[in-house]
Amino acid sequence: MGPCRRCGTRGRTYTGTRSLRGIAVARHGRRVLPIGSEVFVPGYGSARIDDVGGGVGPTQIDLRFKSHRTAAKWGTRKIQVIAMVLNS
Repeated sequence: MGPCRRCGTRGRTYTGTRSLRGIAVARHGRRVLPIGSEVFVPGYGSARIDDVGGGVGPTQIDLRFKSHRTAAKWGTRKIQVIAMVLNS
């Protein structure tokens, strides 16, 4: 699968999945939530952290949506997420 013409992603996450729902955390530096953690995001629901992103800051998350339109509707928000399970 080639890169998306709009965002450049290739559809495969850091953990190797091709899920349409999920969360990316910071690629470098301190990660507040580790890969594999299950979190609840108000308005989005529960999802597993399964990806890393170069443009994601250490206290930010990047939500994955089924379409660019849905992502644009969500926009950028400041919210508190609830960690459900922390895997080590």
